Amino acid sequence: TLWLSWLRDGNASHRDDVLNSLEQMLSGGIYDHIAGGLSRYSTDAEWLVPHFEKMLYDNAQLIRFCSWAYAASGNELFRVRIEETIEWLLREMRVDGGAFAASLDADSDGEEGLFYTWSREEIEAALGDDSALFFKHFILSSPHGWEGKPVVHQTLSQQSHYVIDREQIGPLKAKLLTVREQRVRP
Repeated sequence: TLWLSWLRDGNASHRDDVLNSLEQMLSGGIYDHIAGGLSRYSTDAEWLVPHFEKMLYDNAQLIRFCSWAYAASGNELFRVRIEETIEWLLREMRVDGGAFAASLDADSDGEEGLFYTWSREEIEAALGDDSALFFKHFILSSPHGWEGKPVVHQTLSQQSHYVIDREQIGPLKAKLLTVREQRVRP
């Protein structure tokens, strides 16, 4: 409604509130910072702990809304998240015959988020000396009430720097994806 209000009445504060909310969501754990794509919803008020299920329709809406946000703001973050989400859709959601799956489950081996979460030790083992660069751009947190392994997320400042340093971070994320692919899939 705020976005439509801005389009109708030109109230820039409404646009800015929506863009800020979108940036906050995209920095949180609800966004998969390793593979791309948005989880269905967050289980906490800070957008840190997702319900790890990923839905096709949520991600289609994310792409559409990020394209509107990019057109309205020129913020490269929104373009980057569009690209990452499309790459994820093509890599993980396509099924035989070229169609797309409707969703990916949250659980593997009976544990929510097991496929998606990382310990610091797992990241350091996968990346070696490059883990310092990774942790310059990402945080691992286990928020109060969350019982699983830490969730990868970013501060808004890290998110801004990530957009600038994306070429350096891409190979690190590719290594982590390779490790993730060895895990039991949801």
